[in-house]
Amino acid sequence: MIKQLLKDSAFYTFCNILTRGIGFLLLPIYTRIIPKSDYGAYDYTLVLGSLLAVVITLEIAQSVFRFFPEESKDKNKQISISSTGFWFAFVSLGLVSGLIIYFSKPISILLFDNDKYALLIIASAIYMWLNALLTSFLNILRINFRTKNVVYLSLLNATVSAALSLVFVLYLDLGVFGLIVGQTSGTATACIFSLYLSRQWIKFGFSREILLRMLTFSFPLVFSSLGVIILLNIDRIMIESHLGIATLAGYAVGVKLASIVSFLMIGFQYALTPLIYSKHKEVATPAALAKLFHYYLLMSTMLVVILSFSSQLVVTVIVGEDYSEAAYYIPFLVASALMSSMYLFFPGLSINKKTVFIAAINLIAGGVNFILNDIMIPIYGAIGAAYSTLFVSLMAFILNVSFSQFYYKIPINYFYVSCIFVSNLIFLMLFT
Repeated sequence: MIKQLLKDSAFYTFCNILTRGIGFLLLPIYTRIIPKSDYGAYDYTLVLGSLLAVVITLEIAQSVFRFFPEESKDKNKQISISSTGFWFAFVSLGLVSGLIIYFSKPISILLFDNDKYALLIIASAIYMWLNALLTSFLNILRINFRTKNVVYLSLLNATVSAALSLVFVLYLDLGVFGLIVGQTSGTATACIFSLYLSRQWIKFGFSREILLRMLTFSFPLVFSSLGVIILLNIDRIMIESHLGIATLAGYAVGVKLASIVSFLMIGFQYALTPLIYSKHKEVATPAALAKLFHYYLLMSTMLVVILSFSSQLVVTVIVGEDYSEAAYYIPFLVASALMSSMYLFFPGLSINKKTVFIAAINLIAGGVNFILNDIMIPIYGAIGAAYSTLFVSLMAFILNVSFSQFYYKIPINYFYVSCIFVSNLIFLMLFT
């Protein structure tokens, strides 16, 4: 398992470094050309789009990951599962995207008190739909361990998106609208190629019986994912509500820079999920997961420390002094992002289909984060959002581990883990 994981994660990590690296190379251009308030509006619409995508698709992709490996001896059933999941997402997201486009001006007035961003909302709706389809294609390839295909498609998406965004923003002077149109064009290009590569698993077929089975599993996960998204994004929504779009832009840049950690970690996470579902019955798997978790925790600590000391330099060099406040948010956002991904090493609830527990934990975490942000932001400003997000990420992780261990025991070293967490918290307090 570890050998397969290291091989796949190396591909995903390399891909993620290149794809995200392209975006970071262009970030200094965007932050210096696009007005700060426009960049804040762009980030805000993407956050709301991620919330909508989860609700509309009812997390059908999670069901594909769960049930596809179980039918390894029956390819026709695998095709029915992947096809049913894909067409459900295709139709549901397409309908809602159409409604958003039709009501773009009223939505812009509702969100920003003017219709200035109606075109941005239209482009964001199309991007949301295409991005969800691309994710469906890539998930099908991932679950079949077509790692190289996923890497090439991700690179294609990033390259085309970056090139066209640069043309639209820098040369055609389309501002933030050009940025989202460029990304949409890159995603559409990748969708065409990914459809071809995944064509053997997606057919013009739809099974009501399979859909009912999939939705029975995935529907509770909608609330779970909403809890996660609220946990990770409510800070930006609340900042826009309390402090305005310009302040949100500074915080959003901090979030983007903090996501540097995903360069090294996302490949690890992408490779781990399908391996867990396909090998969880093997005797050696729990010990292997514990070992991987210990390594992951140590690497996470090193990243928090390094990025804490270099955050001011990173912000100044990459995005400029107009966004200097982002440096104060980065250490807490890095720690929160890493903590939010650690649940992957404790799959007991997912393996045993205890999706109601997962939903309850994440909804509680999202609710607590909403309350804390509403209290902390008026008192401490945007840094209050970073504090509350870190606290709730830790709370959600502890709850997930506590319940998961009842159903699928991972033999972690609790003393080692406790020491790492305490040392990290002390360091962040001293940093503050």
